[in-house]
Amino acid sequence: GKLPRLKYKNTLNATVGRAKLAKSTEFVQGTGLSAAEEPKLVINGQMVEGFGEEELIRTIQMQQQLMQRRVYYGEVDDRSPIYKQLVSGGGGDKRDHPLI
Repeated sequence: GKLPRLKYKNTLNATVGRAKLAKSTEFVQGTGLSAAEEPKLVINGQMVEGFGEEELIRTIQMQQQLMQRRVYYGEVDDRSPIYKQLVSGGGGDKRDHPLI
């Protein structure tokens, strides 16, 4: 019933959280990134780094336009496996991570 579920809810949430953290940590270590480095951004499967604020905004806008174009031309819709679309669209990172 609901009582046992409520009783163990915090424990279950903590276990799920630890599992997600472990997967995320494994992904980050696989990319070669470290916490000591400056922040990085992965957008549409590509690493964006070393940009100033204006360059970063411009890059995000360009990637957004690319995705809008794909939707407009029917290459992507709400049922499309976006991961495959992104990595097949030119040099995307082919590592799979369920939380990204």
